[in-house]
Amino acid sequence: MGSFLMLAILLLGFGSLSSARGGAGRGSFVVTCGYSHSLEDDPIVLPGQPGASHLHDFFGNEGTNANSTLRSMRADGTKCRLLSDRAGYWSPAVYLAGVRVKPDRVRAYYFGIAREGIETYPRGLQMVAGSASATTAEENTHVQWFCGAAKKLATGTPVSTHPYDCTEYAKTNPFVDGLVAKVDFPNCWNGSGLTRTDVTYAVHGFAQPGDPCPEGFEHALPRLILRFHFGFMDPCLGATPCTWDDAPQENIKLSLSSGGYVTYHADFWNTWQQRRLDRFVQVCLIEHTPCGGLVSGRL
Repeated sequence: MGSFLMLAILLLGFGSLSSARGGAGRGSFVVTCGYSHSLEDDPIVLPGQPGASHLHDFFGNEGTNANSTLRSMRADGTKCRLLSDRAGYWSPAVYLAGVRVKPDRVRAYYFGIAREGIETYPRGLQMVAGSASATTAEENTHVQWFCGAAKKLATGTPVSTHPYDCTEYAKTNPFVDGLVAKVDFPNCWNGSGLTRTDVTYAVHGFAQPGDPCPEGFEHALPRLILRFHFGFMDPCLGATPCTWDDAPQENIKLSLSSGGYVTYHADFWNTWQQRRLDRFVQVCLIEHTPCGGLVSGRL
């Protein structure tokens, strides 16, 4: 079913969709959001302190800055293809051999948990995933790298702890458009607060059936995975080896405003149009329906 038609059904007939397609799967929906702007701001970690952060690339919400509020974010425009997604998504700026790279887009994947119930995101929730202070990939286990195509496909690309050259994969997989950073967010909430310390990961970090939320964080939320598409194939700029299983540190020319590639991280601020988000969570995630990519304006 095409994404345009899917959204029309979501807007006009949530009940019929869920009864027709709901099942035991985990359910999902995806929103693609373009790059908006870059600032040395971090509204979550350093609110009210413009220019106090390393450089961040902002996606989706067009007004995100250090002085943003929930009210201002909800009034801002968005670069997301689904106009009701006014959320802020951001990550550190990227460089190749010291040259600034303008990113392409982020794809926000929202998942349910198969055979288990979840709650919707509370309005205004802030989350951070990854680690700006990591010194090794092992210290930043919620960030991975691949070439943007589903690994379950025969021509899919491997997921690695480090960036690698996507050139060869692009020759056989039309969905490969360059290097992608994959960031996995926490989905266990304490039920009261809205700050980054009010959420954490499941006990084993999997957000899968049978992996419970820890004590004090029993409210299971959707699982959010952000995929940041950079638009270039080779982070090693021709240096070899640069494969998913063999890429010496000195060969990788990608760096970040926060430091080496091991410091990759991302932020999410739920400033969606809340009633619309609640409906997508209900019909797609709670009722276990694979809704695919959501867009606006072409119904």
